[in-house]
Order: sequence, then structure tokens, then C-alpha cells
Amino acid sequence: MHLVCRQGFGSLFQELGLVDLVFEVSKSQGAGPYRALVKRLREEQYQRVWCPHQSIRTSLIIKQLRAKHSVGFKEWWNGWAFDSRVERPVHLPDPLRQLFLLSGEDETLSKQYAHLEGLENPTERGVWRAFNAPRIPDWASSYLLRPGVLSGEVVKRLEETTLRLLSEYELSRGKFALLAPGSVWPTKRWTIEGYAELALELRAQGWQVVVMGSSAEQEVCQALAQLSRGALNLAGKTSLWESLSLMNSAKVLICNDSGAAHLASCVGLPTVAVFGPTTLDLGYRPWQEQAIVVQKDLSCRPCGKHGAVKCPLGTHECMKAIKGVEVLEHVLALR
Repeated sequence: MHLVCRQGFGSLFQELGLVDLVFEVSKSQGAGPYRALVKRLREEQYQRVWCPHQSIRTSLIIKQLRAKHSVGFKEWWNGWAFDSRVERPVHLPDPLRQLFLLSGEDETLSKQYAHLEGLENPTERGVWRAFNAPRIPDWASSYLLRPGVLSGEVVKRLEETTLRLLSEYELSRGKFALLAPGSVWPTKRWTIEGYAELALELRAQGWQVVVMGSSAEQEVCQALAQLSRGALNLAGKTSLWESLSLMNSAKVLICNDSGAAHLASCVGLPTVAVFGPTTLDLGYRPWQEQAIVVQKDLSCRPCGKHGAVKCPLGTHECMKAIKGVEVLEHVLALR
């Protein structure tokens, strides 16, 4: 199995033993990387290609591959790109949407979808608790630590990495909170003041607090660490593999509507996610049972599918109205 993904994400899939080969693409370097990608992929003869993307550029790439059969989501314009297309079930959370690509070729999976009930996108506009929703079936779960999902060798290496990081940063297993304040979209970031208020409250109650993020998020993470007085800042210092290892030993994650919440679902780390410009009905809830989404019921939400660089109203009320002590209440509810 080969995977094509954005630059920086592929190594984790290989380290987990989930794929055999990864092709990473930098979206910021123009058409060159895509031409090189197509040239390399055409060296392979693929039995099946599944495409969860819906862009014209990705469809053009698929069309050029040497594949016996390609599958994508049905759009009015892309009949030329794929051998077969399936309707994208927009009423379901995104993990179920993407997995649905396989349903046309797997009779068992197709039957499971036919009997799927209660996992439609939540419509709540206030606080939402995943543990009050129907359980995610094993066949649709992103939890990697179930028996048989990862090899014994991978599980052993994950634990070795966890022990090394706990020792290196003097952390106690199950006694520290991870805070991930970053997001690609600025309006999806809860306020630094809110995160800092929460961090100080946690530290006052005896928690260790760790701030995490990518290299691109170092500035916002450093600002939070300084306001939190004593929080450990690991932004830009850990790989995705190491971040997953830390999540495997933390007590809770507090984050935005961002990739951190989805990574935490892979190891079942209880999560409190703060949603602002986006809403749950868009399909990107934390994909696990031990999760709470904190949000305000405002008429301006959602202001976009992914958020924006600036609040369209200039207030950013969806995030500013959420205070640290409010989020703390939900963090403690997950303990």
C-alpha cells in the first residue's frame, strides 16, 4: 500500500507500519513537485487507487496513473477522472466519509454502513459530549492500540519512545495535560489568554502542563508558555511519532478544531476541543468517545468550512467568549 500526502505527514504512517511507501508533496512550491510525483507514480502499476480528495488537481493526477481501477467521490465534473465514483455521505463525520470509498468493493463494509445508526454529524451548537453519543464501531474506529492493528514491534517501539520522553522531560505518566494552541487558520485558535488561564489553574491543582505544536506554531506556543509560568514548551521539538507517544501517556489534551484532536483519537487520549468559526455539523468532530467540544451558540457560526485568517465581523466573539475556567470544568469532567 502506497500513500500520497502533504509534506511532513507521511513518516508517521510508515513508522506505524500502516503503509509500505509514502510520497509527500509540498503544496507551496508550485507545479514542480506535482509533476515529479506523477512521473514517479507512473513507474508503478496499481491494482486500486482510492482518492478522498475532490480537487481538480488531484483528479488530474489520478487520471495519469497506471491503475487498473480508480475510485473517487462523485462530482458533477469529474466523471472523466475515475473508473467508478461513489456519493460522498456528507451527513456523516469525515472518517466515515473517507472509509465509504471502500464500500463499493467490500460487501461486508457496505452492509455495516446500511445498518449504521446514530453517528450522523452532531447538530448541537453548545457544549457537546461524545460519551453521550452512540459508540463508534471497531470497524470505523481510528484507535490504533486495539489488538491486531499494529505489530508487536511497533507497539514496543512506541512504548520505548514514550519512556524516553517521560524521562527526558521529567514527566509523570498520566499526570500531565497537553495544550495544543495552534491551527493553520488563525480564527480557529482559542485565545492565548484562555489557554493561559486554563494552564495556570491546572498547575495550581498539581498538574504538569506541556505545550505542543509544529515548528510553524512555535511563536504562539512560546507566548502561551511564557504566560503559563512553568509550562514545558515542546513546540517544534517533537516529531509526529514522538507527539503520538506523548499523547499515549498524557492525561488529557486541550486543543482547537485541529489535527491534534484527530491524532489524540488514535491513542484514545481524552480531549477537550474548543470550536469557534467551525461547527460540528461540518463533520470534523474528535473521532472518539472520550471527548468534549466547547463552543458558543452564535448566529454567525460557521463563518466558513475551515475558518479564516480574520474574523469576518472583526470581533472573534466565538473564541473570546470562552473562558479558561469554563474549559477547566470540562477537563475535570473527563478525569
